Amino acid sequence: MKKWALLMACLLISGARAQNDQASATAVDKAAPVHIQGEPVHKVGGGVIAPRAVYAPDPEYSEEARRAQLQGTCALWVVVGADGKTHDVRIARSLGLGLDEKSIEAIQTWRFDPATKNGQTVAVQINVETSFRLYSSPGLPSGLDGEPFQLPQKHAADYPLLLQLRFVTGKRSAEGYVVTAEATIAGDEQPGKVIAMTCGPKAKCFMLKAAKYPARWVSTTEMELLGLSEDNRKWQKVHFSARPAL
Repeated sequence: MKKWALLMACLLISGARAQNDQASATAVDKAAPVHIQGEPVHKVGGGVIAPRAVYAPDPEYSEEARRAQLQGTCALWVVVGADGKTHDVRIARSLGLGLDEKSIEAIQTWRFDPATKNGQTVAVQINVETSFRLYSSPGLPSGLDGEPFQLPQKHAADYPLLLQLRFVTGKRSAEGYVVTAEATIAGDEQPGKVIAMTCGPKAKCFMLKAAKYPARWVSTTEMELLGLSEDNRKWQKVHFSARPAL
């Protein structure tokens, strides 16, 4: 079984993305350390330049998660010290079955060119993600790629919405494989609202990515997404039940 643990060390540090993370990690963020090893901990922005990862090995799969065929994303808060080392690694969005612990273990070995302020190295708190994906396993859904791609003109009018997916999780249940995700909508009557999406266990499902997907409402509780199949690079549709995120 091939492991794919693409590290999205996106450095989701201030700006709109980091602000969105506060909804799922407010308690962690508020408890953020003020000092690390006697150094004040900054946020990127306002003259603070983000650190750059120079060594970021992938986390390993836990055996429990592999047996459960769990896939998805773990989000973490990390302080990168002026020494370029990681400190105070905390879970912001849990994935479970040992993958949180595997993520922490890997991130504790990461090294960075540290953040700077006025030309001096400083400690900063950033948000990073570790993503886990399994391939070549019986019963697993195929992958569906989101943007960037060139959407054919014939589809453009049919899919007026653009979903930014985050926290995609796939897990086997007693009834079948279930894929869940959290998405922000652009182009809707309420742009920017966050919805929770679920596919399966009996419907045809695809494993999605933390990416953008053209979409449309097919009912008040169901959305249709469009993407490119990883298997044959053909356009595929997938239906998800959708509701406002809690």
